[in-house]
Amino acid sequence: MPPPPPDAPQLPVKRVGKYDLHQQLGQGSFATVRLGIDTETKERYAVKIIAKEFIFRRNLETQVKREVALLQALNHKHIVGLKDVLQTQKTVYLVLEYVEGGELFTLIRERRKLPEVLARKIFQQIILAIRYCHNQKVAHRDLKPENILLDRNGDVKVNDFGLAKLSENEHDMFTTKVGSPNYIAPEVIRDPQYNAFCADVWTCGILLFVMISGKHAFQDKNNNRENLYRMIQAGEHREFGPEFSDGAKDLVSKLLVVNVEKRYTLDQVIDHPWFRIDFDASQIAATDVAQVTPLPEDKAVTALPEPASPAPASAQQDLPTRSIPFTRGNVAVATEAVVLELKNHKLQSQPPAGPRDDGAM
Repeated sequence: MPPPPPDAPQLPVKRVGKYDLHQQLGQGSFATVRLGIDTETKERYAVKIIAKEFIFRRNLETQVKREVALLQALNHKHIVGLKDVLQTQKTVYLVLEYVEGGELFTLIRERRKLPEVLARKIFQQIILAIRYCHNQKVAHRDLKPENILLDRNGDVKVNDFGLAKLSENEHDMFTTKVGSPNYIAPEVIRDPQYNAFCADVWTCGILLFVMISGKHAFQDKNNNRENLYRMIQAGEHREFGPEFSDGAKDLVSKLLVVNVEKRYTLDQVIDHPWFRIDFDASQIAATDVAQVTPLPEDKAVTALPEPASPAPASAQQDLPTRSIPFTRGNVAVATEAVVLELKNHKLQSQPPAGPRDDGAM
């Protein structure tokens, strides 16, 4: 997460649990991000603030539950870490790793295009992160430069798992059409069912093309979505410019293959000669599921204290109540825990059922 822009709203400091919330760092479609300071350790975090009322009004339960659950369970140095999950009667707070370098999108925009050496380093780290996710049976489904953060050392942190999906195995088929238009795989557009893990690999190829050229691999000059999708399904990507070495062109060409059966796998990517340049192969072991160490099931995030006494109705505030249990290393258990937590909130928030006057039984 980059430093706040000069025109960022200056908000009063707010205490939530042991965190002081300071200036706004960003504003998304359904969440605000503020700088959080741990009052005990003085460490900085990016705190994502989501109003429960907005979640249920916009039917975003699934997206929020998915992101919370997966971030709790995934544990890799190139994935944004989740420190804590707090909630009050009205709000969910995700206490996330503070990533100071900003988005890959911003870096590409500022530099126009990246030197191949830098693009390769970033690409290597993205592949390690996605290989780890896939070994955990998690498909990201929305890889794009805006969702790749860089820390102060320029190292990758994959972010935003709101559209990610947990699967039983890497051969499961998906039906929901998700992803950003310029990064979406042809089978997602074309087929009633598709393999989301293979679609992630296609998108990695798009990311590599964008980093080296500074341009979309597929883009209609009139921004016509229908024509863009036709180009993607035909594999008619932009021609390689002189900035691409022969090795980079070869790897991109093996990723942007319309036929899923002939497209490279992540392991084939890692074995490619261009990818192997200046690559520390010892990092591959950290992407294996066996390297994940789950927390004990009874170990939860530090709970927030209940108010000492109920506040009068005229003076009720959004007081902290509890935290969602942490289950790092076990995606399935984490998902179930968050589903139940938000479901319970929804049931408690709904008014009791009354008699109907529309004639229905």
